[in-house]
Amino acid sequence: MADEFPVKDAALKKLVKRARRQPINFGFNPGTDDSDRFLAAHKKKPAAMMAKVARNEGAGNKAAFGSFTVEGNILSMKCEREVPKLAKLFKKYLRINKINLNVQVLDAAGNVLDSDIEDLPEEDWMNEPDDADDDDDDGDSPAGGDDDAPEAAAPAAPEAPPAAPPPPSPEAVALVQRIKALQPKVAEAPPAVAGKLGEALKAAVGQIRGGDVEAATRTVGQVEAVLARLGPAPAAPAPEAAPAAPPPPPADPRLARLREAVEKVRAQVEALPEAAEAPLSADLRTISAQLEAGEAEAALGGLRGVQEGLKAALAAQARWNKAFGVIEPQVNKALTSQTVADPSGLRVKWQYAVGLGADGAFEKAIAALTPVAAILRAAPAADGDAPEAPAEGGDTATRSDTGVVAFQKSRLMWIGARNKMLAEARSLAEAIVGQGSEDDDAAEIAAAAKEIMADVEAIDERLQDALDDITNAEPGRARDAARQRAAGIVKEYQGLLSQGLFAMIDANPFKPVAVASGARAALAAISRTLA
Repeated sequence: MADEFPVKDAALKKLVKRARRQPINFGFNPGTDDSDRFLAAHKKKPAAMMAKVARNEGAGNKAAFGSFTVEGNILSMKCEREVPKLAKLFKKYLRINKINLNVQVLDAAGNVLDSDIEDLPEEDWMNEPDDADDDDDDGDSPAGGDDDAPEAAAPAAPEAPPAAPPPPSPEAVALVQRIKALQPKVAEAPPAVAGKLGEALKAAVGQIRGGDVEAATRTVGQVEAVLARLGPAPAAPAPEAAPAAPPPPPADPRLARLREAVEKVRAQVEALPEAAEAPLSADLRTISAQLEAGEAEAALGGLRGVQEGLKAALAAQARWNKAFGVIEPQVNKALTSQTVADPSGLRVKWQYAVGLGADGAFEKAIAALTPVAAILRAAPAADGDAPEAPAEGGDTATRSDTGVVAFQKSRLMWIGARNKMLAEARSLAEAIVGQGSEDDDAAEIAAAAKEIMADVEAIDERLQDALDDITNAEPGRARDAARQRAAGIVKEYQGLLSQGLFAMIDANPFKPVAVASGARAALAAISRTLA
């Protein structure tokens, strides 16, 4: 069936030229790429038949169909069913077939749904004469004959002597008023299209003078469609002045105050460890979207919920810190003096509780201290606190106020913060690639996303290794040296997170993320531990 319908090359050019005189029914299958797009078109066969041909013969599983006409250098597709990006895809299909036209997509009522318009020169072949009755290759009956015979143009009437022009019709007068209303808009249009639009309006005036009001109406409608894409559509003149539109309601004065409050709360939330921070940050992102939409009441309710959640998290963190401060010295003493029956069991249970606290699961961490306290209560009292072993050179160990567990806690905190930073960066890179997948420079966009990941991964695993070295170092000079190395790495990371990509990554236009802010908060806490 597909062989009965012209779909490309010279036959398609012939149908496009005919579309200046009458609508051409079509079915268009966009396929999967430029090489397998399929067009079925005919000047009389119904569009539904063309759609069936396009679906059956094309590589894709969807097809747009309807009719198209050509006016000037714009091909208008009036669709009964459209597909995404139809204007861009069909324009590219025409260009592959050496037809250089702009394309706009209309719904059944003539409203513009999509368009791909640029300043194009008029092609010479469009002005070459074509034979209305010589269509053996444009979809006439397969059995032969000429479907165009009933449409043959009547012979031209003999030239009449000039007569006084008839008075203009009301339609022509209204159309002239529309043209006058469009002229200032055309003058304000970009230079690349203003010239063509001005020529189109001149052509419409000529059509009105020639008595072809219908053709002039189509021309003016096409100019209005282009201007609608460039800016606000011009309003048609009315016999009576329309009442002025009411002014927009004033912005809710609470919005500005709510934004400030959200930023203050966000800073406190981002300082929390991951398990406590993640749900509150998700709620804050929802509140920010509500503020952008002007929904002050909804944002206020959400903010109150976050503030309650933050208050609960800070209270739990305070309880955990207090319990940790009480039990940590007892655990260190019991492990040093070997006063418990199962030191390895105590160490495992203690490290489990510390890990929960470092992740921000404060309530679970407090609950995990119960078996630790039971082991400590069951142990006999130590004879006394043995003095700390002297360091090399006879000096006693320095910084004894910071226990080994504090560095273990810092190490777990950094591992969690870094994993979250990588996950957020990966999510941002995927969003960037996804939004740019249809652009002509999609490859460059993907390469830029990879560069973002490379910059983030430069904040590597050295810090967690350095914190582990502190835990394993002997008290005294060896441990102090390990602390200094870790502090140097912290400063290096803080410098990276304050400049370049990291200075703007969390405020990117693609997706709200917390790549740098969470890492900065964790490094600040670790720096205090190392001080």
